[in-house]
Amino acid sequence: MNRRAHLYALIIFFFALLVRIVFLDSIPGNINPDAIDTLRTYIWDSSHATLSPVGFNWNGASAINTIIIGTSWKLFGESIFGLRLPSALFSSLSIAVVFYLGYMITKNLWLTFAFALATATNSWFLNFSRSGWENVWNSLSVMLIALGLNFFISKRLYKAGSLLVGVGSLLGLYFYHPGKMLFPVAMLILFVYSIAFKANKLSAILYLFITVFAVSILFIPQFISIVQNPETATNRISTVSINNHYDVSPSEQIKRNLIGFSLFRPQDFNFGSWSRYISDQEYPIYPIITLLYWLGIIVSLIKFPYLSVFYLLSILPVELLSQHTPDAARAVHIVPMIFLFALIGCSVLIDWLDKFLQSKSTIWKLLPTATATCFVIVVAFFQLSWYFSWIQKSQTLESRQPAIWLDEYDIWETDISYFIEKDKNYNIDEWRDIKNTNYGISD
Repeated sequence: MNRRAHLYALIIFFFALLVRIVFLDSIPGNINPDAIDTLRTYIWDSSHATLSPVGFNWNGASAINTIIIGTSWKLFGESIFGLRLPSALFSSLSIAVVFYLGYMITKNLWLTFAFALATATNSWFLNFSRSGWENVWNSLSVMLIALGLNFFISKRLYKAGSLLVGVGSLLGLYFYHPGKMLFPVAMLILFVYSIAFKANKLSAILYLFITVFAVSILFIPQFISIVQNPETATNRISTVSINNHYDVSPSEQIKRNLIGFSLFRPQDFNFGSWSRYISDQEYPIYPIITLLYWLGIIVSLIKFPYLSVFYLLSILPVELLSQHTPDAARAVHIVPMIFLFALIGCSVLIDWLDKFLQSKSTIWKLLPTATATCFVIVVAFFQLSWYFSWIQKSQTLESRQPAIWLDEYDIWETDISYFIEKDKNYNIDEWRDIKNTNYGISD
């Protein structure tokens, strides 16, 4: 890969990070309950000396999430900026990986750059990237594994591919719950391909077993905690599982998700309390991007079937086996893959157009790429403008309740620290109920 590509990747990363950290301490205007509960867990565990890398967050995910968020919060003066920064950072890294993988596949630098910009500014992805909730972190896990699969299968670079798949899988196991699906899915794909290889089959299988062994060894401490505390580890999963409550029939569940992840219409993702995750007035993925995404999926089924299979198995089990889906929060980790497929689709469309025109003129050869690039860049900045307009609306902020408003954050932090010292761990609603009584110190 040439130096210019590395430079563009750096530009993409810093642009993505910039749009995530600008006004991060003040926009959104309240802190969502998931981020607040993680912070409350960190304060409680720190106060009671129970903070452990192999412990659990309030939602049953690994306590590493709590430690990362809490450490950032402490490092930046117990600020809202520090609380939200890890999500901004991990999602920005995932976009840099989108650029690298997209460029390796399409060899089209400008077009890849434009689609990476569009990924960075997508309102669905940007909302979770700026929320302080760890569910978006798995976008990095997904993209590292996808890049590793490309190295391992398409390029036969077993060492680099195994390392990337291993790192991505380990992050997925320690990050938020949907990431636990990534390791077995990636291993299944690599095993099938390794068996199918005609050359260097033994070498591929050896690296596969090394990856399984290394990831398993590094996950054993957390696995032991899960076995010892199954209810704690699975409380969130159990709460949202369809085994806990069927709100629709299995056929309706499948239908809703197929439509939702085929058309990406806002009405398919907006019902009940989940309406706070994306706008009910704007497509989470614009229709033109969706059309290119479908073309990319079809092309990938032929040229890069491992990417299509990995994508589908990374999202469908999570959505089909949980309630109230399609759910934007449980699917946010696959947003970069959606734009990767859209990039592949657009690249193929341009190649077809070039063959159709059969022009020897340099201008005519560059025109399709230049037009598509400019169009996607316009889409990217339109998305960015829409997000900052939507997230500051009072209706949007009210839909995020129960939440802590920024002007009451200092009061909440003081009160919660006081209560925790008294061995009382109140959630947001409980805190509000006692906020102005003699039990608190906020007044």
